[in-house]
This record gives sequence, structure tokens and C-alpha cells, in this order.
Amino acid sequence: MSFFKKIVNKETVLYFIFGVLTTLLNWVTYSVFYKLLGVDSLISNIVAFIVAVLFAFFVNKLFVFESRSFEPKLAAKEFVSFVSGRILTFLLEEAGIWVSQITGFETKHLFYLFGFDVEGWLVTKIILSFIVLVLNYLIGKLLVFKNKKTHDTERTEDNK
Repeated sequence: MSFFKKIVNKETVLYFIFGVLTTLLNWVTYSVFYKLLGVDSLISNIVAFIVAVLFAFFVNKLFVFESRSFEPKLAAKEFVSFVSGRILTFLLEEAGIWVSQITGFETKHLFYLFGFDVEGWLVTKIILSFIVLVLNYLIGKLLVFKNKKTHDTERTEDNK
């Protein structure tokens, strides 16, 4: 199998689609709290994180990694693992935003794009979102939903 086919498959395409939707949800929530409501950027990021993680858990579980079992023990284990992984990448993102704050990059006007004022906070969020997207996929694939086929098979065999 070619390298391209290993990377571009149903799972990665769905992860990309839902990752983009999760990222947009995160950005919109962050922007509303930070720019419209005037909430501190670190607090805005926390709110955006909570909203995005709840959405991401369900779409990743059901559609991307196809772990359809809601057996309480398994679902709880997946949820805790998923949230733990997301907290790690969230802390990385918070550190990046903090660096942007203390360097003054967050408030810098960088350029105009199609009449939109691009500031440092937006560039920071875009770069960090890409890094977090890749890391979250690897965590989901290798740590959280790694045994989906085993659990789905066990559940099917239990129902016989």
C-alpha cells in the first residue's frame, strides 16, 4: 500500500472534516468570548476548549473511529482518555497563547486580508490549531480508540 493511501483514507478524511468543524466551533466560541464579550483570552480559550471537546468526543467516537459501544465502562474509559489527551494538547495551546500575550504579538495588527484585520491572536490560534489537530488525531488513533474493533467484536459476540 502506498504512503498516500495509508494517510488518505476514510478515517483520516472524516477526522479532517470533523476536525475542521471542531476547530471552527472552537474559533467561533473563542472569538465570541474574546472579541465580542471582552473576556480574557486565556478564559475565552478555556470556554472554547470545553465546547469543542464535547463535540469532538462524540463525532470522533461515532463517525471517525467508529467505536459505537456505549457500554458504560468502555465509554467512560474512552471519555476519560479522550479528555485527558485533549487537556494535554490544550495546555500546549494555552502555553502558546500565553507566549503570544507576553510578547505582545496577540494585539499586533499584521495585515488586511479581504478587508479583514488579521491580528496576532488569530495567527496564533491558526498555528496552534493545526498543531493540536495533528496531535489530537494521533492520541485518538493510538491511545483512545485503539481497541475499537476488539470491543465491537466482543459486543457482537455477546449478542449472539
